[in-house]
Amino acid sequence: IRITDVSEPSLALLLVDDRTADTPTVLVCPGGGYRLLAYNKEGTDVAAWLNSKGINAVVLKYRVPGDRTAAFQDVQRTMRVIRSWGIDSARIGVLGFSAGGHLAARLSTGYAEEIYERVDEVDDFSSRPDFSVLVYPAYLNRDDVLAPEFDLSADIPPTLLIHSEDDTRFNRGTKLYDAALENAKISHRFILYSTGGHGYGLNSDGEAREWPQRAIEWIKSLPAL
Repeated sequence: IRITDVSEPSLALLLVDDRTADTPTVLVCPGGGYRLLAYNKEGTDVAAWLNSKGINAVVLKYRVPGDRTAAFQDVQRTMRVIRSWGIDSARIGVLGFSAGGHLAARLSTGYAEEIYERVDEVDDFSSRPDFSVLVYPAYLNRDDVLAPEFDLSADIPPTLLIHSEDDTRFNRGTKLYDAALENAKISHRFILYSTGGHGYGLNSDGEAREWPQRAIEWIKSLPAL
């Protein structure tokens, strides 16, 4: 399912049947180059997998095509909406793929930016995620430097980076982001596979096929979880 025109953002909530007050929740941001949304492969399929591992999921249908500022507004607002539901405040993360990974990184570093006018009391909640998972993220760099939209002085949450050496178009940015997190002494892990390519969702035919299990192990190893 490739959604190519979203003028009104929306979300889909997929809850674990036997959830409790401290069941983790993950905001899922599909990729698609900010031109479209790979809505099932990097969205609803991922939400179903998270549910199978005991994790609630919220799939964001952010505005496309082309308006990265609007998409950032949508992910900030959605994180605040999730927090307004009264979900455990230390157990809400974000997971993004490709362009959605860039969006998740922007949320992790730019959660305090005032990028839209206050709508209602929901905007009194923080948009900072408690953890962040970036899977083959795109657009993290400008040539050989980290993209300027990332504020490394922010209180960046624990971060897991997933990429592969054969995704030569985008892995340079992930390596720079990893180095920046290391320099800023941010808790993080970088798993770099030899093969995997780009755009595979949960089903790589390379070494990156194991990333879902590694991600679940990492999430469940976090102190608050």
